[in-house]
Amino acid sequence: MEFLTKPNCAPSAEMHLLMLEALGAEGFDAVDLTELPMSDVRRGYDTPTLLVDGVDVFGSVPRDDLSVPPS
Repeated sequence: MEFLTKPNCAPSAEMHLLMLEALGAEGFDAVDLTELPMSDVRRGYDTPTLLVDGVDVFGSVPRDDLSVPPS
């Protein structure tokens, strides 16, 4: 399970705390989109996003534009 986030994203901060509460730190990997290579498809998701086996749990798909949107 991957939790996609980026710095200064208020919804990500709240969701991160809820996930820690529910799953603990071992239950997911937090991934900062700004630290991923430009070619990484995960950069096309908005934050916060939760991926399970590479698929967004809410059904969204990544944008073609892999630049990380501003907070």
